[in-house]
Amino acid sequence: MSSPLFWNAPPWATKYIEDVTQHGPLPEGIRVVEEKVKSSFRYEIGAGDKLKSFTRHPLSPEGRVEWRKVLAYAGEEKGCKADFPGVAHPPIVYKPSEWEWWRGDNNMVNLLISALQISGVEVEQKDFQNKNNQNAVKKMKSDPLDLYHPCDRQRLAVYQDEHMASCWARHFGRGLVIVSPEFRKDRKNFTAHINPKPQDRPAVRARYSTGIQEEFPPIVLGCLPIDGEANIWFLMVPVDATRNVFHSLWKGCNWDQQASRFGYGNTEQFIWAAVSIQRSVVLRALPKDDRHLGNALRQYGQYLAEENGHGSRKFVYKPKEGHDSFPTLTFHELTRWILTSGPQSSAKRHANDWDTAILHRVAHRKTLIPDYWDKFTEAATAMQLKK
Repeated sequence: MSSPLFWNAPPWATKYIEDVTQHGPLPEGIRVVEEKVKSSFRYEIGAGDKLKSFTRHPLSPEGRVEWRKVLAYAGEEKGCKADFPGVAHPPIVYKPSEWEWWRGDNNMVNLLISALQISGVEVEQKDFQNKNNQNAVKKMKSDPLDLYHPCDRQRLAVYQDEHMASCWARHFGRGLVIVSPEFRKDRKNFTAHINPKPQDRPAVRARYSTGIQEEFPPIVLGCLPIDGEANIWFLMVPVDATRNVFHSLWKGCNWDQQASRFGYGNTEQFIWAAVSIQRSVVLRALPKDDRHLGNALRQYGQYLAEENGHGSRKFVYKPKEGHDSFPTLTFHELTRWILTSGPQSSAKRHANDWDTAILHRVAHRKTLIPDYWDKFTEAATAMQLKK
């Protein structure tokens, strides 16, 4: 109770705050209303033209049962999330109905072990005590502790112990995604997520952590600030109904199967096309529209077949040439296919070729040094599909 979250809080508010610190922040649109007669409170949310009231926190085990018909409608909260050319957001969307906030003992190492094990990494307590591992992570910790995505870096704070967790995750071949309220860089809005009024609470969303990301499949932790520095850590666990969906974060892609599904006769050509389209969306060279992405990938395969894999004419997507029976694909799914591919895989090789070309292109635009243009043209040639 020593946390500033509880200072001067009346009894009903203390119980509400305890619920949040145990089960996670309230989804968007839910209001907390004091019951003055009983010195307690209720949760309210508008559903159409009706107002629904509940007694339990919607993310508690009992609350998920009580709220089951309403919670599924809670969607993504975007907040200050914005796209940036060349850098992607995590390939997950936080929806309250799909994730459980598991607090445990708030021990970061224990949470990391659980998250890594969920993602398929065989790791134990002794691995964190291994001197070689500790030295490797110590070197990583000297890297800048800025958040990876420029949108987040400009506005949001880094949590206590977050950079250390990110370094350990990368050491074991995983990226780190944090689900939390948007905690400003000035660190002054640490109580905002417990505000009873939904319009006064910050958005709760997934973001990448510190250091280089987009290289490995992610693990997911939750975090709530309790004052300007301290915070509570959670393990984010997919609920039973969506567990199989989120296992795609780690299990990888059957490229042969997907190539056939999208009409490609050559799997290697399909992998190259999938990476090219994903990176083109990240660069804003193609629109980010899940309604058309699957059809665009299918049409690109037809284009490559007609051009014998190396077209001299520009590929033009034709949105009207689609059908409900054609395979669908989301940008997050496509990104996960690449992230979960092994370090020596064709997908990672193509992705690295793209990233090298992008790096030299940006360097040339910033400096106008001719050497960078030469390096860009070499890299752009290297990333072309080999005959």
